[in-house]
Amino acid sequence: MLKSTEVLKKISEKEIYYYVEVKVPWPFTNRDNIMHIKLLEDAETEVVSIIIESDADFIPPKEGLVRIPRASGTWKFTTNENGSTDVFLEYLADPGGKVPLWIVNFFITDVPFKTLTKLKEVAEATN
Repeated sequence: MLKSTEVLKKISEKEIYYYVEVKVPWPFTNRDNIMHIKLLEDAETEVVSIIIESDADFIPPKEGLVRIPRASGTWKFTTNENGSTDVFLEYLADPGGKVPLWIVNFFITDVPFKTLTKLKEVAEATN
């Protein structure tokens, strides 16, 4: 679950550095991540991609948090002929510190679904 988020630096309308603090269950320590995010639009294929690369050294580590040392991912949105949209997500991350694999796997399956559900709510609210 996200505890806090913040735009650290806006490079352009399609490129930002973004800070995220992730709340994790006791007895583990919350994580934080600095993400370099780029929005790419392919005019020919009409595929929209969001490319995410972590940049752990963009700001100094915060006391009391474990910095996620490495993460990268891609969201791809493709519009179908019937007007629906296919969403593809690929994301790899090293949570840092010592976390049992079963905890990591729990979040891996839960977070994308919650993210897509929230994304749908936001999209519907803006239409």
